[in-house]
Amino acid sequence: MSKKVDVAAVAAKVQEFYSTNNPDQRKRLDEDLCSFKSRFPCEDTVAACILLMGSRYPGNVQYFAAISMYETVRHRYEECVANVTLMEVLKSFLIESLTSNAHVQMQSITNKLSSTLAILSLYCMPDVWSDPVATLTNIWAAQPELLLRVLAEIAAEFSNIQMPLTQRSKLKTELHKTSEDIIRIISTVMGADDASPSTRQAAVECVEQWVKLPGIGLHQWAPVLSVVFGAVSEDSAALTNLLNLLAANDELTSIDQLVYDICHYITTSLAQKIATDLADDILSEDVVSLISAVCNIAVVSVPTLIRNYKHNPALLCDLCSLFTSICSCQGSYAVDELISDLPSSFFMTLREHIASAASGSKKDDMHNIASSVSTYYAEVCRSAIDKLSYPVIDRFDEYDKQQREQFHRYRMVRSEVSIDAYFITGKDTLKFLNMELEASIAKGDLCRTECIMYLWETVADYLSESDYLEIYDNLKLCMQLSGLGEGTDEDRLANTVMKHLYALSHLIQEHDDAMYLEGHVIRLILPFVSRKAVSKEALRTLEKFVSERSNGVMLVGDDISQICYTFFMDESNTETLRLTALKCIGYVLSMKPSHDIMTILNNIMAPHLRDLEIGECIQSGEALENKKFQISIFSCLFASLNHKGGAPSTSLSDPPSVVIFRQIFPLFQRILEMQVVPISIGDKVCDAVRNAVSNFPPEHLPQMFPLVSQLLNTALFTNPAAGCSLAKTAVLVFGYDSSTTPQLCAAIRQWLESFAHNMPSQAIEEWLSLIYQIMKKNYKTLRANGEDSLPAISNAILIAGQTLTESQEPCVVRLASQVLAVIANQSISYGDEGPRLILANHGPALVKAIFVRIQVELIRATVESLSEVLFFFMKEFSAETRRVLDGLDHGDSPLVAALFREIGNLRNFKADDSPTKHGVTERCLFVIT
Repeated sequence: MSKKVDVAAVAAKVQEFYSTNNPDQRKRLDEDLCSFKSRFPCEDTVAACILLMGSRYPGNVQYFAAISMYETVRHRYEECVANVTLMEVLKSFLIESLTSNAHVQMQSITNKLSSTLAILSLYCMPDVWSDPVATLTNIWAAQPELLLRVLAEIAAEFSNIQMPLTQRSKLKTELHKTSEDIIRIISTVMGADDASPSTRQAAVECVEQWVKLPGIGLHQWAPVLSVVFGAVSEDSAALTNLLNLLAANDELTSIDQLVYDICHYITTSLAQKIATDLADDILSEDVVSLISAVCNIAVVSVPTLIRNYKHNPALLCDLCSLFTSICSCQGSYAVDELISDLPSSFFMTLREHIASAASGSKKDDMHNIASSVSTYYAEVCRSAIDKLSYPVIDRFDEYDKQQREQFHRYRMVRSEVSIDAYFITGKDTLKFLNMELEASIAKGDLCRTECIMYLWETVADYLSESDYLEIYDNLKLCMQLSGLGEGTDEDRLANTVMKHLYALSHLIQEHDDAMYLEGHVIRLILPFVSRKAVSKEALRTLEKFVSERSNGVMLVGDDISQICYTFFMDESNTETLRLTALKCIGYVLSMKPSHDIMTILNNIMAPHLRDLEIGECIQSGEALENKKFQISIFSCLFASLNHKGGAPSTSLSDPPSVVIFRQIFPLFQRILEMQVVPISIGDKVCDAVRNAVSNFPPEHLPQMFPLVSQLLNTALFTNPAAGCSLAKTAVLVFGYDSSTTPQLCAAIRQWLESFAHNMPSQAIEEWLSLIYQIMKKNYKTLRANGEDSLPAISNAILIAGQTLTESQEPCVVRLASQVLAVIANQSISYGDEGPRLILANHGPALVKAIFVRIQVELIRATVESLSEVLFFFMKEFSAETRRVLDGLDHGDSPLVAALFREIGNLRNFKADDSPTKHGVTERCLFVIT
């Protein structure tokens, strides 16, 4: 055997590989040993492996030989199966080696030989080796553990085989037939009184592998599963694997009886084991994993349990009872236990299924189910207050980093506990939370109070007007928290209260007593604005209420302005929060007369206007950020000083946004024109102006457009990205006001003329994006200006056509093609002769550019748009287009002829405008999807 392979040399290299400390030498040896599996003929490789498995060689050599044999069979199976002699040698060796040595050789070697025999049997079934399971069963009747381990490997190795789909399908059918024999073998072994623990474990592993086999009928395995569960009733790891495996099987939910049996097993035998294990070691990884697996399969079982609730109502309640006890276990999470969060998904899923079915014909049934489980949801909510409460700060400081992170995640995982309880028990949950909140406030228990407010916050989004009484009672209790002292626990509670008020804002603002409630809520918020650890949430919540500019807010408007002004002027606060405070001031001031507003705002704006006017060279990062902040001040004012809902001003004087814009306009213009100003400063200017444009009162648009247009004439070139974003907003705002339409169309004409004169440009992508929006969304507005709009459309076509010819950027080419397509489509849709003739004038150049472009790689959107443009020319100007194409390479090809035949149907035209079967070019039109 193996005359061509120097077996001794191979063994020496394996030993050298493990003994050398030279990385280069080890790498060379690794490459050489890896090539051993494919360097020689298959029979020589197998023969060498058999020799290397001899007892004369050490374990590492034998293991290398076992791996090499497995890889050879797996990757060179065709050679193995085609050679009958070799196949018989392999089969005989593997069976003999496992029979004789499985109990004495290294387990890793036995495992690999088992895998090799398994994959060999798969490649041989059914033609070469008709029934390997029967063969092995006869041989190893006295060695059931070995038999079961090899049978398990047969199922496990199915995912590793490489064969044609039809052959694989045939093999899978054979395995499904064989599964009946496997079930009988397992049942026999598990029923034997003298079966060893390791044999029973092998049987369980066999079940696990065969149940995972694709397409296996889970119903066939149901009888043996009860035996398996009984056999591993004390083995947490085996139970965990089995439960997870069944939970992942899509067929489980269609076998009601199996679901019942598993759930009954969980609530009886397994519940007792869990209770015992928790008493022994509640932090054991095995018990945590087991409970997680139980919860997983319970979640999957929920639809079945609900669907058949009438047949076995106690089973669902028993599950709820088990999970309630787990949720309510003693100790602090992350320190004393790690299990109380695991049933959350079960209670959430059960609640969702009850709620979804309650709206249909089964409303009464769902009501009965909800009633039967309501006590469990109430108890889980009750215990959650203790479980989710932060430890007092002194104790929480003792938690290590991992425990802190675990506790924070725990709160997030269980955050919906109050939502679950609310949907099952209704108002009773809110009444209970208020009762507990009142008691906690009375006791001065800050952490418990914070937890209850946290549960209120999470459920707030699901409340409605029918819950106003409980909300009202809750707000009265919140008012008692206005005098919180300083400290970490106090700050955490204050932040949660702010979030809670934010979540309730939509209901408070719609309440019949909104004026009264809003005033009290804002008075509760204001003291926390200046508190560093609470400022962010306090200002966020304050802004939510103040932005509505309701009568209730205005009753405390002066207090809001004063506190926010103090906060804004304090430079130790972050700029983002200072700007939020300024917005709140703006919202309040927007309800006052314009003269009063400007009197107040001049005190805020004056120092910042002076700083911006100085215009010193910005040399440091701090100076740059300071300038950006000062510009953002005006951006905030523009956004907040507008009247609510865009209502027109009743004042005879100009509104503040108009006054401020006139004041700041010269400075903004100079900033954009200064060559030394960083681009980020110009971008901030454009953002501020965009806020102003979005909030100008409609009656002042004609006065404001010339100023905005003047800024854009500069910004579109100095700051193309931000400038085009501003231009898009300006086109939308001024385009919908008939009094500014002529000015807008003139400005668009000037922009596009300037773009055309500055081609090519690095800003072409932003420019084309602006042009596309104008032609798509504002075409009708543009054309309302009659003949004066045609130069703009002509320049748009010119810019897009030149880009189509010159650019190599896919996104830019796409935009150019979309601009041309939208103009062509708009001219047809509106029967617009002017643009149609302009397209005709540019026709020869465009047709040539498009025809050349569609013969190279393009993204799908570009192909679609170019097809539409080419369709337009072929349909509207057939003779002229044909003459242009005749003068181009491949212009007289069958594809072109086919395209002209489809000019009556755009869909067919696009479908025909593709592959090279028509002989356009040797390079295929390639569409990137």
